[in-house]
Amino acid sequence: LAAVHPDLPRLATRDALALLDRLDAQGLVARSAVSEVAFSRSRGFTVHLDGGAELVFDHERYDDQLQLLARVVEQGVDLSRPFYVDLAPREVAIVRPIQGPSTS
Repeated sequence: LAAVHPDLPRLATRDALALLDRLDAQGLVARSAVSEVAFSRSRGFTVHLDGGAELVFDHERYDDQLQLLARVVEQGVDLSRPFYVDLAPREVAIVRPIQGPSTS
């Protein structure tokens, strides 16, 4: 990443930490429940939670995406369980359970 844009790693780290602070401050995800944050130049951030949930955020519109996540949680999605929650689309969140490995 540094070869493409020298400031990108620093900016991505700064933005990831700010996003985690906002998730925690708004009571959506405690910082202690975050296991990993992945960055993609094309996609944005994916926040991986201890219970297996994955929250996907676009590069912009964090306020809108956080409000959308709050609505998803209000409607009963338990972020301590393995759910894929894509908040990048403008109007809706894509929510689906993450299937564990098959034991058959």
